[in-house]
Amino acid sequence: LFRGLTASLLRQGVYSSVRFGVYDSINDSFRRMNGDVSKELPLWEKVISGISAGAIGAAVGNPADVAMVRMQADGRLPPEQRRNYKNVFDGLSRIAR
Repeated sequence: LFRGLTASLLRQGVYSSVRFGVYDSINDSFRRMNGDVSKELPLWEKVISGISAGAIGAAVGNPADVAMVRMQADGRLPPEQRRNYKNVFDGLSRIAR
């Protein structure tokens, strides 16, 4: 029932924290380029910030996402093909090899 829970938690934590951090950094860069850090950004700059932050967060969170899918699908494989990851870190290390 809880297979892939550790991978799901890791993926969500990494994805969300990277996305929020990158979004703020990109917004700060736009504000400095515009010359007024107190001024509200135009919509198109916010959209670019959001798309960029989401893409970077997805790329960084992808390994944990792969581990999550593999851990959750492991029970449906025949016993001789199962990977039997102990936890997300075991899964990530074995995927990296």
